[in-house]
Amino acid sequence: MKMIPILLGFFVIAGLGFLTNALTRKPVYRSIHLPEVALLLGAAQLLLHAPLPYTDVLLGALRQWQDPTILTLAASLIIFHGGTEIRPSTFLKLRKVILNLATLGVLVSAASFTLLFMLLTHVTFETAWLIGALFCATDPAVLITILDRFPIRDEIQETLIAESALNDPMSAMLVSISIAFAALQTGTRQTAFTLPAIIHPLLVTLYSELLSILIGVAVGLLSRRIRKRFFGSSTTKLLSTFFLAWGLCELTGASPFLAAFLAGVLLHREGEEETPDHVSRGMNIALTLTRSTVFVGLGLALVFPHRLTLYIEGVSAAFILVAFARPLSVLSVYLLTKKHTPLSGRDYAFLAVNRQTGVVPALLVLLLKPLHLASISLIEFSIVAAILITSALEAPFFPVLARRFGVTTRDAPK
Repeated sequence: MKMIPILLGFFVIAGLGFLTNALTRKPVYRSIHLPEVALLLGAAQLLLHAPLPYTDVLLGALRQWQDPTILTLAASLIIFHGGTEIRPSTFLKLRKVILNLATLGVLVSAASFTLLFMLLTHVTFETAWLIGALFCATDPAVLITILDRFPIRDEIQETLIAESALNDPMSAMLVSISIAFAALQTGTRQTAFTLPAIIHPLLVTLYSELLSILIGVAVGLLSRRIRKRFFGSSTTKLLSTFFLAWGLCELTGASPFLAAFLAGVLLHREGEEETPDHVSRGMNIALTLTRSTVFVGLGLALVFPHRLTLYIEGVSAAFILVAFARPLSVLSVYLLTKKHTPLSGRDYAFLAVNRQTGVVPALLVLLLKPLHLASISLIEFSIVAAILITSALEAPFFPVLARRFGVTTRDAPK
C-alpha cells in the first residue's frame, strides 16, 4: 500500500514541475524574470496552508519524497548538470578566482557575517558563526535555474557555477566544527572542550571531500573515454555517469555534490556547447523532475516562526549576507587576484551582488536537528529568509544587474 502514496507524490511533483516549466517559457512570464524556484516554493506553501480539498492526502504523498537522501540525490544531479556546462579550459584559466572564492571568500563571508550579526542582534558567537557557516554554501540548484532562463557571459556564468559547487566542502567543514562544538555543550552536563573532539569531525569531513574528488575525477575520465554510441544516447551516458559517481559516494561515505560536479566538468568537450549532451529532451525531462522534487520538498520544509523577534533576526541575517558578507568576500578575492585574472572590476562587482541560497544549506540544517539546540528556530528561519530573499526577490534583479555590469550575451532576453 505504501507504493500508492509514493506514486501519487511522484505524479504531483511531475505535474508541478512541467506546469511551472511550461509557464516560465511563456514570453509574458519571462518578462518579469521570476524563476520557477519561486513558483515551486509557493505551490508547496499553498498546499501547506490553503484549505484545499484532499490536502492531507497530497501532503502525505509528497512527504514520501522529502527524505534527505532523495533531496541530496536530486540536488547532486542539478550540480552535475551545471558541471557539464563548464569548459575545462575556462576552469583552468579562472582557477585562482574560483578557488579563492571557495576558500578565502568563504572564510571572509563567515567571519564578517558573524561579527555584524552579533553587533546587530546580540546573539551568541556560536549561533552567529553557525549561521554564517551555513550561509557560506551558495546554491547551484537555484543559480542554474536562473542561468537557464537568462544566460550571461561564459566566464562569469562558469565562475558562479563552479564557486557554488566548490564552496560546499569549505562550508561543510566549518559546519562540522560548529556541530562538534555544539555537541560538547549540550546534554545534561557539558563535555570538556578538547582539541581531538573538534579535530575528529573535521578530519571525517576532509576525508569525505578528498574521496569525492577522487571518485568524481575517476568516473568523469572513465565516462569521457567511452564513446557515446556505447550508451545509446547522450542522456543515458550522462545519467549513467552521474549514478555511478553517486553510487560510489554512497558506498564510501564521500560527498556526492563535489563528485557529481567534477564528473560533469570532465564530460564537457571543447566546442560541443550545443551538442545533444546539453539540449536533449530526455535530460531536460530529468532535470525538470529533479528541480521540482528539490524545491517542492524544500517548500514543504520551510518553517515560519510565531515570534516577531525571530522574523526580525532572520531577515536581518539574510540582509547582512547579501549586502555585506557577500560583497566583502568578493572584495577580498579581487584584491588578491586582480593582477592575475582576465576578469575586470565590473565582473567582480557583478559577482559581489549575486548570491543565491537554497537546498544545500537547508540540507546542512538537517544535521543540527538531533542536537536540539536552543537557537535552532533562529537558525532554521535564517535559512528560510535567505532562500526567499535570494531566490524569489533577488532573482528578478538578475537581468537588470547583468546589463548594468555588462555581462550579458546576445542571447539574453530583453
